[in-house]
Amino acid sequence: MYNKKLALYKPSLILTLVWVLLNFTIYPLRARSHSVALNSNSPANSFSKSDTQSAETDLDFDGDGRPDQITTAGGRLYFLPPNATEQESFDDVGRPPKRTSGGSRGLCSDQLIAIVPGSSEIVEATGNCSNDSKSFLALTLAESPTFWFYVPKQSTPELTVEFVLLDQNQHSLLEETIRLSGTPGIVRVPLSKPLETDQVYRWQFSVVVNRRRSGNPKVEGLVKRIIPDSTLSSKLKAATSPRERIAVYASHGIWHDAMTALAELRYQKPDDLRLERDWQDFLGSVGLRAIAVKPLVDCCTAQGVGSRE
Repeated sequence: MYNKKLALYKPSLILTLVWVLLNFTIYPLRARSHSVALNSNSPANSFSKSDTQSAETDLDFDGDGRPDQITTAGGRLYFLPPNATEQESFDDVGRPPKRTSGGSRGLCSDQLIAIVPGSSEIVEATGNCSNDSKSFLALTLAESPTFWFYVPKQSTPELTVEFVLLDQNQHSLLEETIRLSGTPGIVRVPLSKPLETDQVYRWQFSVVVNRRRSGNPKVEGLVKRIIPDSTLSSKLKAATSPRERIAVYASHGIWHDAMTALAELRYQKPDDLRLERDWQDFLGSVGLRAIAVKPLVDCCTAQGVGSRE
């Protein structure tokens, strides 16, 4: 009798054991699969997907869509050109100005170069350097901004250079003759005349090789002083370090102020590796990485030996 009952229950017992074994086998696999799906969207996994994502947060103080710490990888510092409306005035002042003097027989970077945004990259290469890079309009908030130039090696250590400021009608507003020493290198020329706001000025910078001015290496550019709007003003006020302030200038297309502030930091901390990277990235973003390795010549509070207004 007992054996008959066992025979009746045997199929049920077998089915029960099979069901238990299947659940013990399948559940861990399903659980592991579910866990992997969740982890694929976790912050840790997103960070590990690419080592090019920045560990620093873009600083957008007022939510206007322009990050103020210009970042791609690791908080890199780049210049963003101004809005198209600011560049429109470029076409209103005659022929495009030259960012490079041209005519270099050696490296294309070994020519007189205006350190402003321009139309093409200056490369460390030899060959035909006659294709001049054109200068773009550069903005400033400063009443009397500083201009920066790379002056290559010349035949004499003591140089005479000329800086000329013109209005939109090409009338000369300022002519200065300046003595420089310590070149080759990157030099600065502070403007001795205040700029009016919302006016486009053309400037010319040349190395005096020939007193008749023919054949002198010359570069040109455009500058415009603007008044910061409330958004830019609040961002500059909220910046807590010189680097953040530079990033605000750079993200809003304020070239002269960003360039001068960054160069001043380089003067103060020449061995700072982070500033060295910032300097290379900043100049590289406007096609001037080739001259980022050139020395900053601390001679450039140059005294004018003659001026005419």
